[in-house]
Amino acid sequence: MIIQPMEAQPQSDAQPQWTVGVLQSKIREISFSPGTTLDSELLREITTFLLNDEPEGGIRALIHMSGLVDVCPEVAPRLNKSKATTRLALLGQSRVDRVLAGFMLADMCNTNIAKYVSSLDEALAYLSDGFDPAG
Repeated sequence: MIIQPMEAQPQSDAQPQWTVGVLQSKIREISFSPGTTLDSELLREITTFLLNDEPEGGIRALIHMSGLVDVCPEVAPRLNKSKATTRLALLGQSRVDRVLAGFMLADMCNTNIAKYVSSLDEALAYLSDGFDPAG
């Protein structure tokens, strides 16, 4: 967890950097606290949670880009290693959301893993395409 300033010690009342919810069966919704930087450590934390939740690796997640202020360069290469059944809808409405998603997507080799979307309907259509939530 990042505490400002960086020298400060973590406090017990600190807010989590991300939360997860369920949109539909097996489709998770990830939201970030305002001011969050998505780095490899935070990505590892989220991935570990999602893989424990869905051990077969068929991860489908709506990622709210709002709240993020930066995405570190090591995130895209880690996402490139995802299973082919992984699909991430990067939902945003602001120019900052679009730019952060654009930088991340530009560094990804596997373009089938993630897509920037600007509406919930578009996100759900992308996440549900070719996906059987029952199995």
